[in-house]
Amino acid sequence: MDYRFALALVLLAVTTQVRGQQNQQATQCQRTFLASAMSCVQNGSINFNHLTYITSNGTSGQMPPEGIQQFQLRACNLRPQIDQCGQLVSSRLVNSSLCMNALDKQQLMLKAKNIFGEYDRICAHPCRYTLLDELRQCFSYNNLDPRTFVDGAWGQGAVIGTNEDQVFKFCNNRQMLMQCIRQKSQMCPDAATVFYRIGMDILSMEKGIETLCQAPRVYLAGIGCFTSPTPEVKMCLQDGSMKMQNMKLLLQQTMQEQQFKMQTCSVRLQQVDCELGAWARRQHDRCDKAVIGLRNELECKILPSLCMQTHPQQYQRLCNPMNFHLNEREQYASAGVVMVTWSTLAILVIAGIFSTE
Repeated sequence: MDYRFALALVLLAVTTQVRGQQNQQATQCQRTFLASAMSCVQNGSINFNHLTYITSNGTSGQMPPEGIQQFQLRACNLRPQIDQCGQLVSSRLVNSSLCMNALDKQQLMLKAKNIFGEYDRICAHPCRYTLLDELRQCFSYNNLDPRTFVDGAWGQGAVIGTNEDQVFKFCNNRQMLMQCIRQKSQMCPDAATVFYRIGMDILSMEKGIETLCQAPRVYLAGIGCFTSPTPEVKMCLQDGSMKMQNMKLLLQQTMQEQQFKMQTCSVRLQQVDCELGAWARRQHDRCDKAVIGLRNELECKILPSLCMQTHPQQYQRLCNPMNFHLNEREQYASAGVVMVTWSTLAILVIAGIFSTE
């Protein structure tokens, strides 16, 4: 045998063995996840092969004998408990020694998305895609600009107005506004998901509005501070916006909803911390402690409640009432609303990112 041919065979054998070992490692991670995912599904009284048939649009698994419509109805009723198990399995494995390298993690997240992400998609209520438009109508019904909430204008200017008349009008109509929003949200089983994708929940939105409407003069004074962000503030905003866009892309490709929510909390808290520090260092007579403190309180109030649970230490440090400078706020004496602009509701710059979904 020609020695060059023999050498080639040896190299081929070695390469095949190495690749086989790599595949075996990747397969071990994937197999563990698949076994755990099957257990989650079957413990929820759902046949895994039947679910796979539905989530893969009939390209794998087995057709459920009861028919697609009947099976899907039953599977969607059981989805919350099954999905919770799947998210727990995914988060444990992705941080385990079994799935160490980046490829393993990526493949695991992709498989999780294909199973549980598609499971969520087929069970999504149609209102998930229409609720934002209905919320905009609540603002219009009350002669308010819907861009302040749904379309991200909170990050571009005054949240509830730029003068006393506009602020009075907004705060005077806030009860009817929130009543409309609650009513429409109660009719949508997927309301929590819709709200989270614009950076808040109903409760945090209501708290944020109340915070502003209880300190209108501080709010109006803050407009002079926040309408012209410094380069340092802009860097915080740009960094947070870039991270959110990257997360949106991951959500579409490999990320599960719960992973997205937890990472959203992390990004939001980091961004708020960055921005508030930058605003506090700004040398401007309008950026006094009362104004910065009100904004700090607003940022904390409009954080989704989940963030308090997932990042308790970071939240408690950032949202300590001492940071709100309530004593200094009393110097403004007669009013109550705050200002949110570029950074305050950069939270809702998220709204600009997600309002098209």
